[in-house]
Amino acid sequence: MSLDSVGYTAPMWVLLACSVEVTPRSYDFGSLWIGCTDSVPVDLFNAGNADLVIEALPWITADDSLTFDVDEATNGPLPWTIPSGTSLTTTASFTPSLALEASATLAVSSSDPSSPTYEADFHGTGVAYDSATDTYTQADAQATFLLTQPPAPETLSVSVDGLATDAWSYDADLQAVVFEVAPEAGTTITLAYVVLGPCG
Repeated sequence: MSLDSVGYTAPMWVLLACSVEVTPRSYDFGSLWIGCTDSVPVDLFNAGNADLVIEALPWITADDSLTFDVDEATNGPLPWTIPSGTSLTTTASFTPSLALEASATLAVSSSDPSSPTYEADFHGTGVAYDSATDTYTQADAQATFLLTQPPAPETLSVSVDGLATDAWSYDADLQAVVFEVAPEAGTTITLAYVVLGPCG
């Protein structure tokens, strides 16, 4: 005998339930030149038949080369309500600054009764395209030193007479290192960096 034949009525929580699905559930950016960026859309879909509430989207990583954008300009601030059969799109990006593997986990906290925390994993590997060293001997009160090749700025290392210094900034428009105070005449300025690879 079926339950229907005896007048069984399923409780409301059985009849109406939201269900979160994240696409992609796992994504590998592969190998990417240091300083380049690759992005992938991350869709949050409600596969259930009741409204889904996305409460939080913590991005768990020890590497800031992997980032996550909730796109508040389009989606609005959290929490989000996603009606049945619809989705919202966010973005995961990878911009390696070191020749290392990186990983991150997106933990979707929602009102889905069966998966209140739904995880998606992202991976990528930074690869150095090439390295370069530019050396100058200070002849006057010059404070700006041009790089001979386009750098991945995060990899720049500057030294004066062999001693590392951080009293400088990088000017992307000039493709140059600009010192706060010009090094003394006769000193040797060394600029070491990873060359920016051909991005996309």
